[in-house]
Amino acid sequence: MAIRESHILKDAVKVAEIAANSVGTEELIDAAVKTAKIASAPDGVSTAKINDGAVTNPKVADTTLVYGKIAANEIQVTVDIPILVSITGGSVAADAVGTPAFAHTIFKLDTETIKHLKSANVCIDHAWAATADGKFQLYDVTAAAVRGESSANTGGETSSWESFSVSGLVAGNIHRIRVNITVAGAAGETVKLFRAILRLKLGVS
Repeated sequence: MAIRESHILKDAVKVAEIAANSVGTEELIDAAVKTAKIASAPDGVSTAKINDGAVTNPKVADTTLVYGKIAANEIQVTVDIPILVSITGGSVAADAVGTPAFAHTIFKLDTETIKHLKSANVCIDHAWAATADGKFQLYDVTAAAVRGESSANTGGETSSWESFSVSGLVAGNIHRIRVNITVAGAAGETVKLFRAILRLKLGVS
């Protein structure tokens, strides 16, 4: 006759009386181990006790994974935002030292975009002045700060497509494209901007 639970006094079998590794899975009744018998976090069930691939989609409650639980830079996407597109090209004077800004290049970014921003570049298609020196800049009008600038132009460059990195973009601030003329060109010289794109790399982690 088998020894039933009713024949064993409560608390009669102590931990010391149970041989190590003697109670296997087959000795446990289905659903016998309740939540209350599993130690609380952080070390109740360790990572080593969970088989690879054991946690499947049905085991994760809907809408419970938060931003901080996804590995950094794991999911990213690149978004191009047109700042200026002009067949004839917008132009600014290059015959005097200064920082003239291109018309119709103003933009703002919202808080959610900044939250997910990993990196940013400004891509431009332009024609530089014949003899002037200077750089293109992304200028934060609100903060009176340069957020990035191109390589130096020293006059005579042909129309070209180039990209320069920008950082420190602030949600709600007004930004625009301008040039910093450090050496003035001849009278009447201009810098033309045919196309400008703000290229954002966004990620959810």
